[in-house]
Amino acid sequence: MNKTYILIIKKVDFDFKEILGIPLLYYHFLRARNQNSSLFLVTEDQKYIDFFNNCKLEKEISDNCYITLSNCFEKDVKFNLTKKEALKIIESKEIKEKEFIIRTNKDFYSFRNIVKEYINFKFIENGVDIENISTTYIGPEVNIEKGTKITGDTHIYGKSCIGKNNLISSSYIENTNIKDDNKILNSHIVGAMIGCKNEIGPFCRMRGKAVIDNECVLGNFVEIKSSNIKDHVKIKHLSYIGDTFIEKNVNIGCGFVTANYDGKRKYPTTIEENVFVGCNTTIVSPVTLKENCFIAAGSVITKDVEKNDLAIARSRQINKTNYVKQKK
Repeated sequence: MNKTYILIIKKVDFDFKEILGIPLLYYHFLRARNQNSSLFLVTEDQKYIDFFNNCKLEKEISDNCYITLSNCFEKDVKFNLTKKEALKIIESKEIKEKEFIIRTNKDFYSFRNIVKEYINFKFIENGVDIENISTTYIGPEVNIEKGTKITGDTHIYGKSCIGKNNLISSSYIENTNIKDDNKILNSHIVGAMIGCKNEIGPFCRMRGKAVIDNECVLGNFVEIKSSNIKDHVKIKHLSYIGDTFIEKNVNIGCGFVTANYDGKRKYPTTIEENVFVGCNTTIVSPVTLKENCFIAAGSVITKDVEKNDLAIARSRQINKTNYVKQKK
């Protein structure tokens, strides 16, 4: 019967829960039937096994990491038995000369870097331009199409799908679907859907199933949460968009906020086509800004604004002549 070799990674004096988005158990195992066989990772989710089914990757890990090999004579080792066997080896003093245990941060990060480089080179071979493989982290379930360029310190995890000819720089992306020809700079995006030809960032955040259509500009320090944004929308600076539906050709000025939470529940905002919202405007939801309306800068909007109307909701300016001179 073929032997099964187990690579044991033991949690000792450092804390980690995943490698490149792969959830791991408290104790971590890699196993292979012989020196030329495939390499497997046992995690809480067995779907990651096939990812490590690669002889080249096994050899790279064997050549670069401290490895503990344990002989098991069952073809399919049950997890409980594997864990028991592993613990015996860790506690035993009878480790052979060529058998080592990954015990330290240095050993663990050496292993992680091997896996990271393997993934990165796989994408490079398929036409993805990765500027620096040492600062690019991509999970095993990610799909990236050719022509996309990745620069800076970029992390892409989960079941993210990225289309063609995107530029992604120094960003964190997780479980996000991105189509073609987007430019994403220094942004944090989780659980979003992004169309084509958008400019996002720097320092934009998306969460809560945000949906962005095409040719939008979402600039620096803009946060989008649980919102649907249609084509040609511009939100360039310092804004929070929460639980909002924005139709086409809307321009939102700097400092816009949707005040949509009353302490108990969250309320929606609707902004229809061709609306212009001035700087430093707050929408106290639920509110609808109807087609072609104009919101004056500095307004606090608490009621619906009708089609083609101008809304001004701020205190009147009063200038007192020679006030400073009289005060002196």
